[in-house]
Amino acid sequence: MKKPNNNLMFLLRPIFILIFTELLFIFVGSFLANTIESMHYQLYASKAFLDGLFFVMYLLVFNANVLTFNEDDRIGQAELVEWAKRGSNCSPFKFVLTTPFFYIEAAIILLISFNIPFLFSYDSMSECFSLDLDLIVLPSIKAWAKNVPFLIAVEFLSHIIVVKNWRANINEIADDIKEGKRSISLKTFKHVALNWLIYGVVAYLIMLFVPAVAPMLMLMGKKGVLLLVLWVVIIFLAFFSIFALRAVLKRKSFIKKLKEYCQNNSLTLSEIVKPYKSVLFDQEGFNFTVEKNGKKYDCKFVSTIFPSSPLALADSGAGIKHFLIRFIKIQISSYKKEFNFSFESENRKILLLVPTPKKVLVTVKNSKLTEADAGEKLGDYTLYSATTFLNALDRDCV
Repeated sequence: MKKPNNNLMFLLRPIFILIFTELLFIFVGSFLANTIESMHYQLYASKAFLDGLFFVMYLLVFNANVLTFNEDDRIGQAELVEWAKRGSNCSPFKFVLTTPFFYIEAAIILLISFNIPFLFSYDSMSECFSLDLDLIVLPSIKAWAKNVPFLIAVEFLSHIIVVKNWRANINEIADDIKEGKRSISLKTFKHVALNWLIYGVVAYLIMLFVPAVAPMLMLMGKKGVLLLVLWVVIIFLAFFSIFALRAVLKRKSFIKKLKEYCQNNSLTLSEIVKPYKSVLFDQEGFNFTVEKNGKKYDCKFVSTIFPSSPLALADSGAGIKHFLIRFIKIQISSYKKEFNFSFESENRKILLLVPTPKKVLVTVKNSKLTEADAGEKLGDYTLYSATTFLNALDRDCV
């Protein structure tokens, strides 16, 4: 690793974050300001509301840049790799709190923002876009101090997200460090360009649709808007419930086939404990035991609700469910949920992927993630889908 270069980049990163946040905020803010002016919305909204609207947008842009410029921080990654080698608890929350990286970056950002009049240090952010208001040219210490907690909170949460992503790709990160890759590279600025594209598209859509929709919302009144929001929530819950129901039905179908097979072939099948709980929640232990020819198999259901959500499993018993949000094949956001599927047993351990995600990745002894095959060994565990498990059981080759 080229330490001198990465140490310099570590100090320059907060400056890059502020500069690109400022530029992107002006770019997106001008779209929003034009929309507000074109529909004379400032006549209906208070200055405080407009200031809050712009500031929320600033925090979103700030968050995107903190994530982008910290994504490949080789100094922080090297420290996390050392934690993993020592067998320390790699909790993202603990790592961010007990290492200096977040504190140093936050301190530099706050120091620079205090001495240079960036937009969030103005008394009124809406006035920075000249919405028929007088522009304030001097930064307010009071306004700066009021906004500091929000910036610190966003900075902290962004670092936790970054560390969670590092943990999910710890092997690739270790390889990058060995190869001496830099913290800030062409890849970083490609992601910056992607941020501009995404926020530009969103800002354009706002400018295009809000002037047409806002008058309707005003006519609907508060009750009408609340009813609309309620319907949006209901539609979302219905969409989620459809996939949850799909997972339950597939699991129910498998259980029915398993019981029929065991009954027809005189196999011993234990009580199936809470077979549907793991559809939504993590579950300890295994679900059932099946015995054939003196061999016992302890089986546990593991899966995700959405078929397109990748599932990553390690032989240590740790797993990650990766939920992706895409827009025209562009990844807008992602959420990774960590869970533990390990359980104690003296019998053969089986993980049943019911329903089966489209992509299942596995890692053994900290190797690189590879796509799993049916019947693949994962340490003490063996992976099966519903069909492959019944077939293997029938051939007595589980």
